[in-house]
Amino acid sequence: MHNTNEQNDFEKFISLFPEVELPVTLSAEYVETFSKYNKPVPEVLIRKYILNEDIYIPEKIDSSYEPDHLKERDAKINLKEVSLDTSVYGEESEKQTKDYEVEDEYIACFRLPRVTLFYGLVYIKIGILTYEYILHTYDKNGKTKSNQIIASMKVENNVIKEHVAMIDEDMIILVMEGEQNLKDNFNPGDSHFLSFEIDDEGHISNYKI
Repeated sequence: MHNTNEQNDFEKFISLFPEVELPVTLSAEYVETFSKYNKPVPEVLIRKYILNEDIYIPEKIDSSYEPDHLKERDAKINLKEVSLDTSVYGEESEKQTKDYEVEDEYIACFRLPRVTLFYGLVYIKIGILTYEYILHTYDKNGKTKSNQIIASMKVENNVIKEHVAMIDEDMIILVMEGEQNLKDNFNPGDSHFLSFEIDDEGHISNYKI
């Protein structure tokens, strides 16, 4: 890290992401779960670590927030029962961040387990009639290494386009993509498959079988 303040900023950011066991599946089913139990990522942290903007973060941002998984570091976290402290930010923090509003909402999901050379974080970007699960990897200094949309849903012209992803124990990401007209039943025969892998240094690339 360039200095202690930047290290503290990045630690605040990654503390929002509980570590989970693999494999995990990411689909529309879990968007509501993450939105219910996980706090939205503060705007200043979105701009610095997701949008990669060079901004100043107020010293007291997020100071009242301590996720349960940090209080019990050895606790096992079930993907379907992600539990974070849902206490709200104080008025001072809200005042400090109101000028950093972003158009979309970002919800922290989880952190990849048992990696030592990088951090792998998954978050949801939620817009109007759309969501995206994004896998974002960082080096130990908080700098982006790779990021990739791995699951998503979009409604356009009465058609639902969806990508469902599964991250397995070997850091292979299998993605099924398909679409469905709102008036028709889903046809599995119209689905297509993609795959990605995460190497030991945190780079995301197409996976070749």
